[in-house]
Amino acid sequence: MTGSSGKTQQTIQLSSLAHVKIILHAVKNPRSPTHGILIGTSFPDHSLVISDVLPVCHSSPTKPLLEMALLLAEAHLSQNDDQKLIVGWYTSNERLDDVHPKSAALKTMNAIHEKFTSPGEVVEPVLIFLSSSGLASVLDCDDRGD
Repeated sequence: MTGSSGKTQQTIQLSSLAHVKIILHAVKNPRSPTHGILIGTSFPDHSLVISDVLPVCHSSPTKPLLEMALLLAEAHLSQNDDQKLIVGWYTSNERLDDVHPKSAALKTMNAIHEKFTSPGEVVEPVLIFLSSSGLASVLDCDDRGD
């Protein structure tokens, strides 16, 4: 599939495990932003499979915290599965009306792109933003009979 810019669009698949861990991290910390590392595999056909996540924090990540989290993730991956890579970052905000990623998440994505993307790489790192309002509507347990 080719986008309007002439570049091939990448296809992203999110595993159930990764999805559930992102949701649980946000639910466990409903009044705090949540952040974590996306783990997955990229393929030459411009597809990316996000198979797992590593929750990092539930506050604004500082540079030392981010550097340590990425180092630990790299070490974990090198010991356990050399096929999987750091492929992105996930984030959620603490306020229902805040529907855009914070600057900390965008800066983190830039750092991940610079550190983990090789020249000629066909797949770009991914930012998953979990909207608090979307999460609230999913978790609405009101028994209205709808």
